[in-house]
Amino acid sequence: MSIILQYLYNGHLEEDVMEDIVLHSDAEHAILRKKERRIIMLIFKDNRPDTVTSTFGNGYCAQALVQGSWGFASTTQKEHMKETLERAEFLAAHSRRYKLRKIELYPVTSCTGTWESPGITEVNEATITELCELIRSCQEEVMGLPGIISSTININIITDVSHLWTSQGSSIAQRIQRIVGTMSMVAREGGDMASYYTEFGGQYVSELMSTDLLREKSMHCGKICQNLLHRSLPPSKSTEVVLDPTLVGFLVHEAVGHAAEADIALSGSCLLGKSGHRIAPESVSITDNPQYPSGPGSYGYDEEGVPTQPTMLIDEGMVSGFLHNRETAHIMDAVPHGHARAWNFSCEPVIRMSNTYLNSGDYTFSELVEQVQDGYLIAAGHMGGESDYNGEFTIGTGYCEKIDGGSLTGEIFKGPVVTGNAFQVLNTIEGIGNQDLFEMRAATCGKTQPAFVGVGGPPIKTCVTVRGGG
Repeated sequence: MSIILQYLYNGHLEEDVMEDIVLHSDAEHAILRKKERRIIMLIFKDNRPDTVTSTFGNGYCAQALVQGSWGFASTTQKEHMKETLERAEFLAAHSRRYKLRKIELYPVTSCTGTWESPGITEVNEATITELCELIRSCQEEVMGLPGIISSTININIITDVSHLWTSQGSSIAQRIQRIVGTMSMVAREGGDMASYYTEFGGQYVSELMSTDLLREKSMHCGKICQNLLHRSLPPSKSTEVVLDPTLVGFLVHEAVGHAAEADIALSGSCLLGKSGHRIAPESVSITDNPQYPSGPGSYGYDEEGVPTQPTMLIDEGMVSGFLHNRETAHIMDAVPHGHARAWNFSCEPVIRMSNTYLNSGDYTFSELVEQVQDGYLIAAGHMGGESDYNGEFTIGTGYCEKIDGGSLTGEIFKGPVVTGNAFQVLNTIEGIGNQDLFEMRAATCGKTQPAFVGVGGPPIKTCVTVRGGG
């Protein structure tokens, strides 16, 4: 048995052993990570529990840079940590001949730090019982609304505890607690049915438990579903619109954010080579911010031990920044702001967004609506959609309301599909809502592996193509 493993078995702290292992690595650079994840999943359907589970998993992983090539390996056994790092070193050494170029890392200063979500709640049996009763009470109330025949509320509380050590001497500990939830309602009246679906989440479990937030969200969802009964799709046309914050966030994330991830940019995204070029009006600024307060995608350090900082992707209409890991930061000669993220211990980190949003303007909601002479207010529900890296997008929406002569008419339509080019949409913006109208919504992004992210912004007045009926 090795001296290090003897040290482990003699009762010394696991963290001390992992630090010793990585500091004694022969690799050019080495990283060891440990991650524990607990998930509480509560699904209630029609005032009855459908799923109530508590799961726990933990594991370890190693990355090694050897002769300009990365190797990665993982394990669930703490006694295999040293062998896991050695396996990563072996894979790096034997894969270097197949690499097109030698990997070099942007130099960063080693750091020691901790970070945790605000208002973390210890989720025990009493907490689960309280939350189940809260969900049941909300469903009972919403199903008392005329026409509502079904309600499903799904709440996941995910608590991640992670530790990271690097051969450069960094040591990072983080505890992140998120809530990720969905609601869906079904209404029926006569022979007509309608449904509505929405998502919510962030780092605010304690707030959810101590306020009427869940009740307000479920009643809002139920009332929208009621209002969609006996509604048709709007006519298809290119038109003026006011887009709600979630649709704005989806556009920013899909069409701009992904194109600004440096690995995608270097593969030829529409933003490559556009630094300093104007692609939108001066009113348009887009930020990716891992430090956004209580944001669904917030964290303090990435999986390379790099402290997070906000990154301006678009600054007053001009391309101003990209999201990096240390490898792409070296290639593009840019300072990394902590965007190497991994879904779990068994996943190799890749460049990911955090909380990506359109910065607020100074328009009130009524001022945005007043600019639309013949169009719609379009709101998200279950968005579903896609975008490619040249900015073309297709988004399913929740509902829309007719705007005529600068006023909302009360004429509601079921949600159309909205299509267009995100950069054309940005270029036709004639008004951006103020900070009071700003919203951040939780989402799960699926670039090679899942990631918790936030998408948002204020509402905007712009132009899109509506694909409805007729």
